[in-house]
Amino acid sequence: MHISSLIPVLILSGFVFGTCNKSIEIPSCIQTQIESFKQSSLCDKTATVKQYEFLGKTVYVFDEGGCCCDRAASVVDENCNSLGILGGIAGITKINGVVFSDSAVYRRTIWHN
Repeated sequence: MHISSLIPVLILSGFVFGTCNKSIEIPSCIQTQIESFKQSSLCDKTATVKQYEFLGKTVYVFDEGGCCCDRAASVVDENCNSLGILGGIAGITKINGVVFSDSAVYRRTIWHN
């Protein structure tokens, strides 16, 4: 095969693979909260920060993990405004009066230890 016939294939593959590797856009305040979250008392291997769509907004759930029954997960919007907590010893399931698990759509895990 001649090199000139490979050039279009290489250009096309570079375009296809290049567009698949877009960086994940995370608000800077969420990045800052993640860095602070890493420094807090987290469970060894089960702490996460997950992104969801909830009530038409992108929200982030900071879950310290399941090593203790009374840990609660903080829910914040993309501007780092606290929307409430989930779980904990009280077993809280609602944010803004809506059961989170019924309405939230999981998008991706942003960070885990």
